[in-house]
Amino acid sequence: MDLFLYQLNISGLTVLTALIAWFFHVLRRSIRRAEMRWWTYGWYANAAALAITSVFWAVQPPAGIHGLVFGVYLAPKAVYVWLMVRGALEFHGTISDISGCPSQHQARSQTQRRASARLMLSA
Repeated sequence: MDLFLYQLNISGLTVLTALIAWFFHVLRRSIRRAEMRWWTYGWYANAAALAITSVFWAVQPPAGIHGLVFGVYLAPKAVYVWLMVRGALEFHGTISDISGCPSQHQARSQTQRRASARLMLSA
């Protein structure tokens, strides 16, 4: 009974994470911010990690390959953490987008500098 409840719990978390990933996919299409890309890909990676966990508990492979399965699970989970941190740093303005597009914080700073320069020139 405990195993069934654990399988049910992991399956529920997988479905919930897939819904969050879908939500971020839709949100990214409507809000074109650079950090949304990283967060969306992060949720995809988390959904992949939980799908691996769900398959593990449904199939229950032999103990000899548990280490391999754990490594396969850990890879998308680490990517998830990295992408979430990357998006947060970009949102904060600490780093800019790899494509060279300025982050929202950097764009605001540039706009403020231009406004200050106009005020100084008009005085």
